[in-house]
Amino acid sequence: MGVEERTYMLSREVITQLVEFYLAEDAFARKKKSKMGDRLPPPNLTYMVDTISLLTRGCTLPKPSDVGLSPVQLPPPTQQMSRMDFVSVSSMDFHTKLLKDSINVDATNDILVHLGWGDDATSRSIIDMLCTSIDQYEYELFKPFFDCMSAMLGMNDRCQHGRVAYALDSLLKVIERNLRYKMATTTALRSLATLATSNSIVRTLLFQHRFRWVDVFLLESNYELVREAAEQLVLQLVPEAGTVATYIAGRGSVYTYPQEDTLAAASIERLNQLHTYLLHLLPHATTAGHREYDELRAAVVEEDIAPSKVSGYFRLLKFACRSRAAKAAFRHEAWPAFFKIFCSIDKERRECDENKRELLNYWYHVVQDSPENLDLIACDATISQQFLDSWVCIRPTDRAQYYNSLALPPFYKIVVMCARRSEDFLCCALAHLNIQWALEQLWILHNEYMEAGSLLLDLVRLGAKLPEVSRLRTMLIQACLQGEHAFANPGNVLRLLDVVLVTTEDIATFCLGNGAEIVSQVVEQAREFDEETSELLSIVINILLRAIQWLQIPEEECSDDIARRKVQVLENWETMGVLCTILLQFRGRFTPEQRQKAFTIVCFLAERETFCMQHVLLAVEQDHCSANDMKRVFDVDKCPQPAIPASDAMDQEQAVRDEPVSPEVFGEVETFSAATHRQQTEG
Repeated sequence: MGVEERTYMLSREVITQLVEFYLAEDAFARKKKSKMGDRLPPPNLTYMVDTISLLTRGCTLPKPSDVGLSPVQLPPPTQQMSRMDFVSVSSMDFHTKLLKDSINVDATNDILVHLGWGDDATSRSIIDMLCTSIDQYEYELFKPFFDCMSAMLGMNDRCQHGRVAYALDSLLKVIERNLRYKMATTTALRSLATLATSNSIVRTLLFQHRFRWVDVFLLESNYELVREAAEQLVLQLVPEAGTVATYIAGRGSVYTYPQEDTLAAASIERLNQLHTYLLHLLPHATTAGHREYDELRAAVVEEDIAPSKVSGYFRLLKFACRSRAAKAAFRHEAWPAFFKIFCSIDKERRECDENKRELLNYWYHVVQDSPENLDLIACDATISQQFLDSWVCIRPTDRAQYYNSLALPPFYKIVVMCARRSEDFLCCALAHLNIQWALEQLWILHNEYMEAGSLLLDLVRLGAKLPEVSRLRTMLIQACLQGEHAFANPGNVLRLLDVVLVTTEDIATFCLGNGAEIVSQVVEQAREFDEETSELLSIVINILLRAIQWLQIPEEECSDDIARRKVQVLENWETMGVLCTILLQFRGRFTPEQRQKAFTIVCFLAERETFCMQHVLLAVEQDHCSANDMKRVFDVDKCPQPAIPASDAMDQEQAVRDEPVSPEVFGEVETFSAATHRQQTEG
C-alpha cells in the first residue's frame, strides 16, 4: 500500500469504519447494528487487520518529541490520523476481540507495539487488557495474549523496565487468583517461563521477587502439572546453567542437570542465592510433604499412589547446588531441617516414593567432594543408625524395579562414601541387618539391580578383613552356598565369595559347605565362555586355589573332626574331571599368573583322580597345553602321580603310541610313559 492510498483512506477514516464493522454490536461510536455471521461462518479478516496495521504504523502518534520512532514505524513520509481513528485503533475492546479470535496476531501485536512505544500510560492500559483477558478466558485462548505480552515486554524503550515490572506484578496476581484452575495456572506458568527464556529483564525481576511466588506455585499447589510448570519457570531463572527434560510415559518428567565448569561468576552467584533461598523453604517443604501423606492416607484408592509433591523442590536444590559455598550453606544453615524431612519421609514407608528418591539424589550430590558433609553422617552414631535404618522395598514389578534402579544407587553411594570416611561407620554398616538383607536380595538372589549390588560389594570389600566382620562373612558364605543361589546368579555369587573368603575359618566354612563341588558345577554349566565368564573363571581359580591350600593342611595340624570332614569334601567333589578339562581347555585366555594357579589346581586334582590325569593326557594330545606348562604336571619328582592300575596304565600307554603326536609335546608324552611305567614297576 502506497503513501497516496494510505492518505486517502485516512481522510475517509477507514480505520474507524473497519473497527466498527468488526465490533458490530459492540461498536462504541454508532448505534447498535445488525449482528453479522448469525448463520454464516465468519469472513476472513486477516487482510482487514493488515490494513489497519499499515494505516496505524504509517502515522505519527501524539507523543513527546524525545520518544522517537517505534521499531514498527513505516518509513517516511508519515501521515496524521484523525482523532476518531486514534480513538478507534486505541480501543482495548477491539484488540481484546482480535486476540480472542486469534485473527492475524502478528499484525495486532505491531499495532499495540506502535501505540505503546515510549508511552507508559498506554502500555499499562494494554497490559491491563491482556491480564484481564487471561483472568477471564479459558486456558485454550491464552496463547495470543501471551504472544502479545512478549512483544510488549520486548520493547527496548525508556519505559521498558517499568513496563516489565508492572506486567509481572499484574500477571502474578492473576495466576494466584486462579490457582484452583489446574490447566489455566499451568498454561500461564509455562507461558511465563517462555517469556523468561527470551527476556533477561523478566528473568531478573522474577529472580528478585522469588520470595513471592516460588513456594506458592512449587510447594502449595495440589496439582502436579502446576508444580512441574513452576519448576520449569525456576530453571529459566538461570538458563545458562543447562537443563535437560525427558518425558517417560507413565512416569512423568525426569530432569537431569549437567554440570557446567565454565559458568560465569554471575551465574554461580545467582545459583548460590537460589540454593540458599530454597534451603530456607525446607520447613515449608516439610509441611507440604506432611499434607500430601495425610491426604494419601485418607484417600481410598486401589493402587498405591507415589508421593511426589516435593520431588521438584529437591530437583531444584540439586540444580542450584554447584559450588563449595552452596554445599557449605547446606551444612551450616539447613542440616537439621534437612535430616528432619528425610526422617519424616522415610517414616511413611511408601513404595516408589518420588519425594524420597529426589531427596537422596540431592543428598548424594551435596556430599560429593565435601568431606565435611559426609562427616555429618559418618561421625555421628545416632545419625548413622537412623540413616542405615532407611526403608527399602523390593517387589518383582516393572514399576518397582524401575524406581529402585534409580533410588537405590545414590543411597548406597552415600553409604560407601561414609564407610571410606570412617571405620566406625563401616563396622556399623556391615553389622546392620538392612545391609545384610540388601546383600542377599540385591546381589545374591537378583541381578536386576547391578549398580546397587556392585556398591554393596564394594562396601563388603572395604571391611572384609576386619575382625568385627567375621560373622557377616560366615553368613554370606552360607547364603551363597544355600540351595540354588549359586546356580541362579553365578556371577554375583562367585564375585562375593572371592571377597569374603579371607581367613582359614572362612575357607573351612566354604569347603565344609560343599563349596568346591558347587563352584565346579557352576563352571560345568557355563560351557560357553565369553569375556565375562572368562573373568569369572579367573575368580573360580582364585577361590579353588584357596580351598586346595586348606585341603592340603597336614593332618597333624587339624583336629580329627576336620580331618574326617576334609576326606568327605574330597569324596563329594564329583566334578573334578570336568573342572580339570575346562581349566586346560581355556588356559590360553589366562595371564601367566592365572595359568600358574590353574595348573596348581590341575596338579592337585591329578594326584587324587585318575580321570583327571586322563584329561591331562588328552589335553597334551590335542596340543592345548605347551610343553613347558606340562612339565610341572608330569614331572614325578615335583608332582606326585596317583597310583594307576597296571591294566589301565598299559591301555593308556598303548593309546598314546597308536595316535600321532606333534613334535612339540613328544617329550612330554615320553615323560608320562616313563612315569606310568615306573609306577607300574614300583606297584
